[in-house]
Amino acid sequence: MSALRYPVMTREEDETRNVLPKGNYPFTVKSVELQKTKSGAYDMLVVELLINKGLIIKDWVVFMDEMKWKLRHFAATCGLIDKYEAQTLQAVDL
Repeated sequence: MSALRYPVMTREEDETRNVLPKGNYPFTVKSVELQKTKSGAYDMLVVELLINKGLIIKDWVVFMDEMKWKLRHFAATCGLIDKYEAQTLQAVDL
């Protein structure tokens, strides 16, 4: 067996990715837009969060089994777990 061939990321490169250390961060949901994935197979939310009054993080919440945890966590973080569990959550709620 041969080793995997992949580009190596240095610690310095990793530190420039704007990944925040574990912790609590005040945030504002800047935008949420319902879209289809590029393949058209799944719905997803395209989310922009404003963190620490300056850092904008963009994320994709794809409605597929492997990623269902992401919407649940997002809804819970926004105080909307009841709507999530009742399946009445709308993009505008977020």
